[in-house]
Amino acid sequence: FEINQEFIGKTQEVLVDRFDDELGTYIARTAWDCPEIDNCVAIQENVRVGQFYRVEFTECSDYDLTGVLVHFEQSQITKSHDGVN
Repeated sequence: FEINQEFIGKTQEVLVDRFDDELGTYIARTAWDCPEIDNCVAIQENVRVGQFYRVEFTECSDYDLTGVLVHFEQSQITKSHDGVN
């Protein structure tokens, strides 16, 4: 739990793996997480399975994290691709 708490407020790119009907949320993972073994990231916003999104971690449990989408202005995206940001 303490390790997951360190992620709160930080952003990371995640890959959406599936929609969990029981939880009513999308399940994603970071690049370093192995499906079905490591942490998963719950996203309650409307996303697409198989796509990458940048999320900010807002909550955690012993094994999982909850995140919200981080939205960028077009100017921020351009700058980050130019290496300015």
